[in-house]
Amino acid sequence: MKTDFKSYDTLDIKQFNYNDYIFYNCVFTFSVRTAYSQKNFVSAIDFDDDDMITEIPILTWGIDVPAAYQGEELMPEYYFYDGGIMKPTSDDMIQSYLSYIN
Repeated sequence: MKTDFKSYDTLDIKQFNYNDYIFYNCVFTFSVRTAYSQKNFVSAIDFDDDDMITEIPILTWGIDVPAAYQGEELMPEYYFYDGGIMKPTSDDMIQSYLSYIN
């Protein structure tokens, strides 16, 4: 399996400016690996209307391996969440979004 896939173990979090108008002070990243996928996620923590902690997805990228995988090159998928809607994006845009996390 050949791919140019980047994963991250930690991020130095100070503040994240999301969509130029939402600021989060607590952002976390995590990866999930199974026999059929490797996914990375960036999410924010916020409080909902009932003051309960809630996760707000921001970015996700990774690879899904089909059950009938025959050794062909797999292409990673990249997504950006905009208002709760998952929108396809590119690796360059993922890297750009990650650069805002400082």
